[in-house]
Amino acid sequence: MHFSTNEKCHFWWQNPPEPTDDVMLDVVYIGAIHTTHVSLSLMMLAAGKHVVCEKPMSLTAAGAKKVIDFAHEQRLLYIEVSGW
Repeated sequence: MHFSTNEKCHFWWQNPPEPTDDVMLDVVYIGAIHTTHVSLSLMMLAAGKHVVCEKPMSLTAAGAKKVIDFAHEQRLLYIEVSGW
């Protein structure tokens, strides 16, 4: 909640499946613990959302390839960001 408060986010979720149902949402930012980045990225991409994810995008090269390939298949943008 710290980021959402400081950056004046209008919407934020603590339960990952919630944004998948939001038709007004085009892009999600994933700043969760790094061990969940691949699964959350795939979940959001499967829901048709563009993804901006904190680094590391994956703990393995195989996980990174899975996310990149899936984003490409879905024709969605996936961006890994590093810090502010």
